[in-house]
This record gives sequence, structure tokens and C-alpha cells, in this order.
Amino acid sequence: AMFGTKVKYLQTCVKWIHEAVATGDEETIIDALHELEGEVTDIDNANDLDHATVGGLEPVLKLLTHSSPRVRAAALWVIGTTVQSNPKAQELMLSKPDNVLNLILHPIREAAENPLTGEGGGDPKLLSKALYALGTLLRGSSLAQQAFVGAKGPQDLTTFVAVVASVPDVAVDGSSQWLPVKRKAVALVGDLVVEDVETPEAEKAVRAIQEAFSAMALPSAAASVLAMLGGSDRELQEKVLVTLLALLKGRVTA
Repeated sequence: AMFGTKVKYLQTCVKWIHEAVATGDEETIIDALHELEGEVTDIDNANDLDHATVGGLEPVLKLLTHSSPRVRAAALWVIGTTVQSNPKAQELMLSKPDNVLNLILHPIREAAENPLTGEGGGDPKLLSKALYALGTLLRGSSLAQQAFVGAKGPQDLTTFVAVVASVPDVAVDGSSQWLPVKRKAVALVGDLVVEDVETPEAEKAVRAIQEAFSAMALPSAAASVLAMLGGSDRELQEKVLVTLLALLKGRVTA
């Protein structure tokens, strides 16, 4: 619906992002992205974001490769909220030449290949937002799920779960910033293998994801998730058990 003050304010938010990027100031860019994220919680605004009179999607996609992890996290938050429970926006995102799925997967892949703790380790807030955006893009979208399998996403996600399982729930300084990452990663694996199917396309997509997890020799996916069970966080333990059950139920046998 391209009318009224809602769209005008959306245009203003996008203008703020352009101005913030021009200044190069990290805090200003993040504030502008947070403001935009609040606007795209409205599904009409989310669908208008890429309209020619708003032009808000491209600047956000460009910020997914910004040098600052905090800026990338804020941009991922905008993308994740834009596509949440929004088939039109999910389809639009997949049609972009930027390969949005790979941009979302990039921090997860990077973290899976490097130690997450110590100097230069992974950024839990960035990874939490990457998992959020990945989950909202995939849930309910057979098109996104098929693209995910094609991009070897299940393998990337399983490797990531195995790596993040080795990070202590509570750091030496008493912080537990990795717990939300663990919870999101485990829950996403479980959600993907038990996705509700209402059409043949949806059934095919979920089957492809189940096959991808099974092809890894299921214990590798299950063992990665199981490794999270040893901590003291009750919510994480519950998610691990639910996801293990989903993996076993969804297992594809020859």
C-alpha cells in the first residue's frame, strides 16, 4: 500500500541510512538500521521496502558486507524481520542478484571454519542475527529451503552446531552471550526437519532437507546437537531433546 504517512516515514528511514553511510559513522548507521527494523515489523512496510519510491532494500543488502560486525548484525536483523512470515518478501529476497542466502550464510560458514573463542573469534551477536535471518527466510518457504539445500546449507549448519557446541555456555567473565546462539542454531535444525507441509512443493523441500541431514551420516548431525546437552541451561537442553527427536523422526533410510 503505497500511500500515507507510513510510507513517508519509511522513505525517511531509508534516507537516514544513506546519510549515515555517507558519514561512515558506525553508531549512526546502526541507529538508522534499528529504526528501519522497527518499521518493517509492519508487513505492509516490509513489502514496500523494495518499491521504486522507497528503494530501501539495496542499501541494507550492501551493509551485509560492511567491515563492522555490528553493522552487519543490524542489517541482518532488518532482513530477517522483513521476510518473517512474509512469502512475498521471501520470494523477492531470493530473486535478488546479490544472492541473499549466501550473504546470510557467510558469518555461519566463517564461524564454522575458525575457532570461536580467543582473539579474532566469532561474534555471538552477529551469529545470532544471522541465524535469525536464516530462520525467517527458510521457515514456510519451500523455494528458500530448496535453495538452502542447493547451497549445502544443511552441511554448513551442522558444522556450525558442532563448533559452537564446544564453546562454554558461560564465559570466564560470567557472560553467557553464546547461549542465544546455541539455542537458535539447535532450534533451527529441528524446525527445518519437521517443517509443516501443505503442498507437494513444501513436502519436496522438507524431504530434500531431511535427505541432506541424513546423507551426512545422521550421527554427525545428531552428535553435533547432542554435544549441547551437557550444559546447565534448561531451555537449551529442552531444544536439544526436541531437535534430536525431530532428526531421528525425519531420518531418511534407504
